[in-house]
Amino acid sequence: MFAFQTLPSAFATLQTDFPNYYLTAKLATEGTDTAHVYEWRWLARQKDHHQLDRSVIGLVPITPFSTLVITPLVRFNPLTAKRIWLLFQLALLFLIAFGLREITGQPLRRISILLLGYPPLHRNLLYGQFYVLLVALLIGACWAQQRNRHSLAGVLVALATAIKLFPFIFFVYFARKRQWRALFSAAIAGVACVAVSVSVFGWEVHRTYLRQILPWTLRGDGFPPFALGSGSLSTLLHCLFLYEPQWNPHPWHASPVIFAVLQAVLPMLILAPALLLCDERDHSPGRIALEWSALTVATLTISTIPASYNFTLLILPITVLIAALLPKRPILAWLAVALYVGIGYPSGWNVGSASGLGAALWMSRLYMLIFFAALFYRAMGVIAFRKPGQLKMTLALTAGLILVVAFQTTSGIHHQRGLYEDFAYRLPDASGAMLAAAPEWHNGNILRIAMQPVGYRLLTSLNTPPSNIPFSESYVGPDEIAFASSADSLFVEEAGPHSIITSRTNDAISAITNAESPALSSDGQNLAFLRVDHGRGTLFVRSLREPAAMEQSMTPSSLDVEQATFLPDASLIVAALVDGSHGSRILHIRAGQQAELLPLGEARYPAASPDGRWLAFSRMIRGNWNLAVLDLHTGSVRGITEAECNTVEPAWEPDSKTILYSSDCGRALWFTAVSRRRVVP
Repeated sequence: MFAFQTLPSAFATLQTDFPNYYLTAKLATEGTDTAHVYEWRWLARQKDHHQLDRSVIGLVPITPFSTLVITPLVRFNPLTAKRIWLLFQLALLFLIAFGLREITGQPLRRISILLLGYPPLHRNLLYGQFYVLLVALLIGACWAQQRNRHSLAGVLVALATAIKLFPFIFFVYFARKRQWRALFSAAIAGVACVAVSVSVFGWEVHRTYLRQILPWTLRGDGFPPFALGSGSLSTLLHCLFLYEPQWNPHPWHASPVIFAVLQAVLPMLILAPALLLCDERDHSPGRIALEWSALTVATLTISTIPASYNFTLLILPITVLIAALLPKRPILAWLAVALYVGIGYPSGWNVGSASGLGAALWMSRLYMLIFFAALFYRAMGVIAFRKPGQLKMTLALTAGLILVVAFQTTSGIHHQRGLYEDFAYRLPDASGAMLAAAPEWHNGNILRIAMQPVGYRLLTSLNTPPSNIPFSESYVGPDEIAFASSADSLFVEEAGPHSIITSRTNDAISAITNAESPALSSDGQNLAFLRVDHGRGTLFVRSLREPAAMEQSMTPSSLDVEQATFLPDASLIVAALVDGSHGSRILHIRAGQQAELLPLGEARYPAASPDGRWLAFSRMIRGNWNLAVLDLHTGSVRGITEAECNTVEPAWEPDSKTILYSSDCGRALWFTAVSRRRVVP
């Protein structure tokens, strides 16, 4: 199966997730500004520019550093790069097998069966994921600690953490074991990894990661949290206790407070034994391998967005557990093998759909993981309180874990405040799109860009029935990334090798090449757009009254323009990254004059009302984008939303009182839905 099915398929196809890493690494090597690399549609546009053979692509929740591993391969085309990556992983499998034999003493035949016969490994190779490398790093770190090479163990753990964050638990483990040299080495290597990542990608993308990607991922909201296919504890709690009008209309008991408490308490009840049962006085190789394995299983069990290939990491725990149990407790050893096989079941356990309490019936993998962790806790023995040093460390660790739970509970309850108020303004959407963005009012219809099975498409009606076409594994044509409309005009950006803006209402207007993010004046006479060079946007304006007229550049090179909107006098309000400052700013642009910075703080997504009185925009509040309205006559600002979620991309209706906008409140990060709210009395 491994040799004649998985490997040929992996070498022949460019499936997710390898293109995510490849594209980001290629952008970095080309010198492209990657400040917006976590934004779904921005990255989709880059995917089309580079003609990657995928319909949908995204970087969440991948760390920027992890993509650097692919950097040496970006000189090749994507499929060739993946094939080289696969050869590298196959070489690592030999090192993994021999490393496991050194750690556990198990025969290579047994290790090979456990490894090559495990479906998550097959999925890892098909997708070009990173978990073979992670397994190798963790096995190397465990091997190093067994042999008192603590500095090497710390460095390897830091590298693993920079690629995928969950190995950070071993920083705590080093402290628990009083392995200060390993902890110090891990900290120094971790700082070095961050420094390298910032030097390559810049600080802006790391600000986004720390303020939005990481918190949302830790809460289980990095991806749609009601999808039972993830099989996570976080998904179960979401389905049982949180209401969402489109994704979870019938929870078992809608209670955000109960959700916040259980979201903090239950994962810690699973993780705490793996730390508390560690014995800082026992440094035998068998004990170290058992503790490393228990921590690995515990972190996988409480992962908020586990995927099938994640469980490639179980190859170390199962080999260690067999070595520990088979001589004295063979029944438990065979039970461990059964759980190992069940967790990696190739067809997946979590393929159903259910609402309310029925969601608990589709969590078989979660329950098996909990039992698997329990076997490790059984093998590790009891918490040692007899020796004074052990008692002191155990009590200190227990107190620390309790404080962590208290903090998570408090912050979780605080996070729920105001999070669901937006539901009152949410518009029903029959399209079934998981992501609907950039809504605009056009001739009585609400237009928006939606993530579809074939990519991003402009949808023209909220009543469009859902598509049952599965997501495509190959590129099917240019994405419709952005659009602009007025009463009589509609322009759409089609992203291919170069983005092209075309008119959908007037065939006499020729297409504008190498142009992105259109913005149309309310009278339909002027079109603004961006020309982008290495990820930095310059604003241009073209008069539609005179098709032969030259386009005019409106912004200096010191501004990286993100969005623009027209005022009635044909001047523009733009959002841009300004050289020398962090975060987006909003400026007023007039032809022939210096840009005027508006005192709105960090802000994006400006939208001027048709009557020219109001400017709707999103401002950054405690790491989230929230709507506000500026009175352009008086200069006063009034907040519209203030919740720990993102309300973005406002657009005015013709009455200059009501806005449409995109909201991910109560959903997943940037998996927005369309809302409509009256903001002017």
